[in-house]
Amino acid sequence: MRIVYHVEPDAVVVLEVFSKKTEATPTATLDNCRRRLAAYQEAAGRRVSHTATFLGLTDTEQRFIDLKLALAAGLRQFRERGGLTQAAPAKQLGFSQSRIAKLEAADASVSVDLMIRSLICVGAGPAEIAKIIRTAAAHKAA
Repeated sequence: MRIVYHVEPDAVVVLEVFSKKTEATPTATLDNCRRRLAAYQEAAGRRVSHTATFLGLTDTEQRFIDLKLALAAGLRQFRERGGLTQAAPAKQLGFSQSRIAKLEAADASVSVDLMIRSLICVGAGPAEIAKIIRTAAAHKAA
């Protein structure tokens, strides 16, 4: 059983209680926590300026997460644009379909190297991969 909570000077806010079956917390669970925290902060007259603040991430950790999320989104876009199912690149790379799903979800268990190899497999070239990386960097600057 896992509990996601936020500590305030005058309260401990429980954001989610769930059974964790993988190493990474599911994106949907994190999104729910962010929405609940924002609602709590608004009701209490407080605001969290950024997810990284809430999670206590360093700038480097946030930039790495932004990079993985951009690569994952790019992989899915290239795969879908090419009319491919998750099974097609999985077969070519020698993976299971569920591994491709983890890549597209930016699961903590997948490496950036594997994400880039998968992008190449679905037809992304160096210029497209560089554009995806620039997108992550631009997200940080915003």
